[in-house]
Amino acid sequence: MQQEFDDLQDSHSVLSRSTSQTIASQKTQITTLTYQNSLLQEERDQFKQLADERNLTIQVLQSQYDELSANQEALSRQAADSESMAVVQEELHRQAAYLRKLESTNTKLNAELGILRERDSSLEVLREEKRGLEQRVLVMDEMRGKIIKLEAEVEAGRQERETW
Repeated sequence: MQQEFDDLQDSHSVLSRSTSQTIASQKTQITTLTYQNSLLQEERDQFKQLADERNLTIQVLQSQYDELSANQEALSRQAADSESMAVVQEELHRQAAYLRKLESTNTKLNAELGILRERDSSLEVLREEKRGLEQRVLVMDEMRGKIIKLEAEVEAGRQERETW
């Protein structure tokens, strides 16, 4: 009888250590994921700031583009009236090259914005994984409570048998 009790105590100790190790491991994982999440959030914030700066640049470029378009129209009207068509054509070529450069820059900035948005969605995936891990920890805590309760019931049953 004492040997069974000792065996049960040993089993209980092993289970307690195993549960403690599992909990410690999961706490470490949660800490690591929390740290990674905060790093990714900082990176996301930096990318959002970069995206805002790029959007401002795009707006400035768009304003310059609109201004250049207005200037180009004015130059076109002046060209009809001007005797020096070569000067006007040269200016139009320069502005067209500048507009192509602006459009190229705009395309690059839009591509970078797409990348930043993908990274933001990656952050959402990590948050979901974190929530999943937190749920697993809760389930483990519930299972530990059930194990303790079942062990108590087994012990009570044994004591009841011993008293019979």
